[in-house]
Amino acid sequence: MLVLVAGGIGVWRILERNGPDNDVHVTGPGLVSTGPALEWVEFDPGLDEAALSGILISLGDGRILVSASGEEDDGAVPGLRFLVTENGVDWSEVPMPPGIWPLSHDLTGERWLVAGYDLAGESILSAMETEGICSRALSMFRAFFSDDQGANWTELEFDFSSSSIQVPPACEFPPFFVSAALTSGEHMVVVLWGEETVESAAPDSGGRTFGESEDNTGESGKSWIFASDGEAFIQVADYDGSIYGAVYGWSFGTPAGFSLFYVEGGTGQAPVRLSTLASPDGRIWSQNESAGFYNSTAFGPDGSLWRTTWLGAGYGLHQYDREGTLTTKVAIDNSLPFLASAGPSGVAVTAMTSPGTDLFTLPDRRIVKEGYELRLNEPEGGFSLWELATDTAVYECGQEVIWAQGLAFAEGACEFVYPVTDNADMDSVVLVFEDRQTGAELASFTRGELLPSFPLWMITGLTVDGPENEEQWLGWSADGAKWGWQTPADAFGIEPSEADDRLVELAVGDGFVLARIQHYDDYSPYFSRSHWFIAQAP
Repeated sequence: MLVLVAGGIGVWRILERNGPDNDVHVTGPGLVSTGPALEWVEFDPGLDEAALSGILISLGDGRILVSASGEEDDGAVPGLRFLVTENGVDWSEVPMPPGIWPLSHDLTGERWLVAGYDLAGESILSAMETEGICSRALSMFRAFFSDDQGANWTELEFDFSSSSIQVPPACEFPPFFVSAALTSGEHMVVVLWGEETVESAAPDSGGRTFGESEDNTGESGKSWIFASDGEAFIQVADYDGSIYGAVYGWSFGTPAGFSLFYVEGGTGQAPVRLSTLASPDGRIWSQNESAGFYNSTAFGPDGSLWRTTWLGAGYGLHQYDREGTLTTKVAIDNSLPFLASAGPSGVAVTAMTSPGTDLFTLPDRRIVKEGYELRLNEPEGGFSLWELATDTAVYECGQEVIWAQGLAFAEGACEFVYPVTDNADMDSVVLVFEDRQTGAELASFTRGELLPSFPLWMITGLTVDGPENEEQWLGWSADGAKWGWQTPADAFGIEPSEADDRLVELAVGDGFVLARIQHYDDYSPYFSRSHWFIAQAP
């Protein structure tokens, strides 16, 4: 087994029915713009403090949404508010059903759905202090849908009578959480997530996280999928592992169906694997190994969809129509687009590049260690481990292992496992090869031995592992064909030395685009400061 001692990034897949009708090759950031860049003006969005740093997303139909957490007027019950704008300046509060903390929501289609904790009855804190939170482990969940944009809400019950959920006898915190609430036409899906105690594999059997305790028990995540078309939610499936929610589009519903970002394994029992759960109606589910590394999903008008994706030799964007048909394929030179937003006016992305560096090419290099030889760029774009005594390849990992699959691999192939720590020292071990049968270590490599040849940053997400001269760029296109590029320094007048330390979020409306720049203090309590900009779509 191959173990990378580092963090990881998500992978998922959606239905692809036909090939693209339109292939576009885009000159990457820092080179040549083929379309107009946005002209930004700083402004005050008129939001209260709680909303200034809440979730910022485009709903795809011209509306832009922010979330704000706080307290209700009486100051006794916490609440979560949503505000939307259709021009970037005037905001209105989205009417929410009373008595619910909406942990997850889908406000993108004709049918809206919110699901979360009950705030109308006894509070969660009170239940924990009296009879224990487990007594309300299932009854605390509520779900509402609306077909008139929140003017009227209908509550749906959860039918747990035939569910496989087992409530633990004792717990100090709520044992279950809502991880996703999604709609597809009249179909609705709510995912609950919790943990259960599992028996791990023996310490010498492989499959464990590097540095993990050799105890044979541990906590394993489990997800339960509930479906409804307007009646009570009933359980239709359960999966060992975690299903992640809709923030930045990891899981989503479209007119064509549902796509859930699914992570399984990662205890002592099995290595981490990532895949997609797909369903046309929320009731019948199929599992697909991830075919590409998709960072972000952005909804466009009329149920269309943009996704950042691996294209085989670099990254780009795919556009799908409301039926799930791939219509546009955009290849962007030498850059990693990591956040996308779309609306009636076009599509915007934030992307990372490194001028003077070919991000997706590994140099020819060999590193001898402990009777083995690590060969970079063999096979092309990948790496392999060779046993010197027999001159045979023990592991062969193609370029998709690093750039596309992330942490998800087929049985018997290269396997990455989540780490316990993110030690950034040059002497820290970051790559471990283990015997697939016994789990015994074959060879290990430190960060200092691999850098700068091996793109560890793609796996660890740590700045120390990143390429030199890393730059953040903003891209804008009205149709996906012609693109205008600019750095945050050029766009917002930020000092170039500080521009890449800022988090830039873009949200596309109808005729305008919003940008929020956030900077977090390096010291506790880590307050964030935000600046807002608006641009008219060219």
